[in-house]
Amino acid sequence: MAFAYAAFFLLVICIYKPVSSQQNHSNLISLGSSISTNVQPTSWRSPSGTFAFGFYPQGSGFIVGIWLVCKPADIITWTAYRDDPPVPSNATLELTVNGKLLLRTYYANNEAGEEKLIARIEKSASNARMLDSGNLVLYNEHSDVIWESFNFPTDTILGGQNLYAGGELLSSASTTNLSTGRFHLKMQYDGNLVLYPIDTIDTSVDAYWNTATFGSGTHLYLNYTGQLLILNNTLASGIPVFSSDSESENSSIIYRATLEYDGIFRLYSHNFDSNGAYTTSLMHYAPKSQCEVKNSMSEEDCRKSCLQDCNCAGALYESGDCKKVKFPVKYAKRLEGDSSKVFFKVGLKSVGSRNRSIDTATKPPVVHKTSKKTVMLICVMSVAFITCSSIAVAVSVFFISKSRVVKARMRRNVETNVSRPEEVLLSNWAYELLVERELDKLDLGEDVDLQNLEKMVMVGMWCIQDEPVIRPSMKSVVLMLEGITDVSVPPHPTSA
Repeated sequence: MAFAYAAFFLLVICIYKPVSSQQNHSNLISLGSSISTNVQPTSWRSPSGTFAFGFYPQGSGFIVGIWLVCKPADIITWTAYRDDPPVPSNATLELTVNGKLLLRTYYANNEAGEEKLIARIEKSASNARMLDSGNLVLYNEHSDVIWESFNFPTDTILGGQNLYAGGELLSSASTTNLSTGRFHLKMQYDGNLVLYPIDTIDTSVDAYWNTATFGSGTHLYLNYTGQLLILNNTLASGIPVFSSDSESENSSIIYRATLEYDGIFRLYSHNFDSNGAYTTSLMHYAPKSQCEVKNSMSEEDCRKSCLQDCNCAGALYESGDCKKVKFPVKYAKRLEGDSSKVFFKVGLKSVGSRNRSIDTATKPPVVHKTSKKTVMLICVMSVAFITCSSIAVAVSVFFISKSRVVKARMRRNVETNVSRPEEVLLSNWAYELLVERELDKLDLGEDVDLQNLEKMVMVGMWCIQDEPVIRPSMKSVVLMLEGITDVSVPPHPTSA
């Protein structure tokens, strides 16, 4: 009886093992397998089809990389030879019979061209596989991992991926150009995670963000619940860099932490539905402001950046660092020995009519480069211009008022062609109308504001007083005419 059970058990094992082996290796890339840019399929998919490795269209050619398969647009998570030009449409990827993963290009006449190793390994691979985690793995004959893309990240780490001490993420040049950009995130040996511009000596002066976790960990880890942690061998829970509200794994959610082209390190979650469509959520990012990012850029790039930024009034450029400022620019100071350069944005023309098409719009403003000495000179000249303008306005008001008074004096004070005797002496008659608030009886030949007319008549009455000592000075007249000082009711102009 025991023998019968043993025989049945062995039979079950013999039947089950081939089936299990077939399931585990159905997506393996075997020796001699190849894909091409012009023959479908152009990529090797993961078991669930979530990730793909192969040729991805880039401009007029293709790049070799790994991407998250999404609708409507895929998301690149890893790139091979990212700083090389895109490969032509006759390139192939092959896991050779010798166990090498090769990128082959061909000339126009189909003659063999260049060969590049995708994975640099000492031993030959027996097979490879694209995993659902987004990791491309090469195995030896004992099914041991001898190479994996997770150990060579470009600008992204995925759930389950580590960034070990000395490792770094390098940003892309732009959203469409995946070559190396201007920033890198470095997991330092001292346990600190730091963001630097490219082409710096990576000192604290160059850094624009860090976790301040000195001595606290040895590597960065993004787990499957969306937590980004700094871990070491003694601290099991780790120090959170970015936390997550999720407490359990969800196979329909992919977490991705990417150092993007603008120097911001962002953590995303991609939630997939059964149709392959997804929703993306930005969970965390650092630093919190674009203004905190130290730009390692050229002088021309700094100028263009300010020119294209509607909120930029000017920029200060020094040694690859471009700092933009917004309106209003209230304070400026020139420091002796400072080698920085200043850009100011000025308009070439007025805006003109609002009802204009884009084709006929005025040229955009340009940014002129100037030194700090010139900036201070401009500030001084501006203040002088405003002062001179104020003086000119005051003098103009003075002469206009004086002209009015002179004209008033030059008018005849006696009118003989009148209907009533009291109208013969004009000043007396005008004063009586002023006191009795009947100035509207004056025929001035045009419509005037009675309140202003009353003020002008009162000022005139003060100016024609018989007693010189009570006549106002010209300064007082100007102030009264401009409404700066009040005009009191004058006495009768004649002393009698």
